[in-house]
Amino acid sequence: MAGKRSRSAVGLAAAAFLLLSVAGPSANATEGMPGFARLGPPNAPVKLFYEEKGQGSPVLLIHGFGASTYTWRRIAPALAETHRVIAVDLKGFGQSDKPFDERYSIVDQAELLKQLIAENDLQDIPVAFRMLDMPVVSHLGVRMLPPAVQARLALRIAYLDNSKIEDEEVEMYAAPLRTAAGKHAIIHSARQIMPEGLEEISERYKTIAVPTLIGWCDHDRIVPLDVGLKLRRTLPNAHLKIIDDCGHMPQEEQPEATLELIQNFLAD
Repeated sequence: MAGKRSRSAVGLAAAAFLLLSVAGPSANATEGMPGFARLGPPNAPVKLFYEEKGQGSPVLLIHGFGASTYTWRRIAPALAETHRVIAVDLKGFGQSDKPFDERYSIVDQAELLKQLIAENDLQDIPVAFRMLDMPVVSHLGVRMLPPAVQARLALRIAYLDNSKIEDEEVEMYAAPLRTAAGKHAIIHSARQIMPEGLEEISERYKTIAVPTLIGWCDHDRIVPLDVGLKLRRTLPNAHLKIIDDCGHMPQEEQPEATLELIQNFLAD
């Protein structure tokens, strides 16, 4: 269920709508305290930036390609009223470390998140990343196009209504691309965005029994709706909800509707 690969000549900061909700007994939280988790092997540790708010059953917010915890700014505060919310910057993005190594694959990211879940007592369960269909970032585009141009082009593809794109958003998504480490991270993440053994990984989806909310924009031009329909048919306990009048980033373009979906799902 790999879907069709979209291709682009420039770097795209398209964020996936990925919410992993793990309802467990843990209710501890450090209210409103951002920080860094030191993860990975002792000889090559990586610091991941995260923000934590609220108390209750935990909700882990994981941004998509090219984004950061910033993408959840309209969602996380309301969720934190009833849940322990942790938003994390993946390796190579946001305020997390951007080491000049080759370990930016989906498996590498998942292993770091698994450690984060274990260390924060969110239940020690495997984290499965599923890359459905993402733009390929070209080396030339990232190196030569101005970061603001890359970010604005990406947002114009990801949004249905381009009038909602604010200058602040363009700046936040462009900022990491202004550093050598940020360019390195996004290029090597893109090169490894399709993991080996994808078919085998997809087959394991049938074993995931945890209730799952799949939120999908009705005008997604990056990951088509038919991919969401396949995902709903594969996951045994999944619920697909269509969010009207948005492109690829519901938490950015339709935050109120997206928040309502998530809150109703967690309440159930």
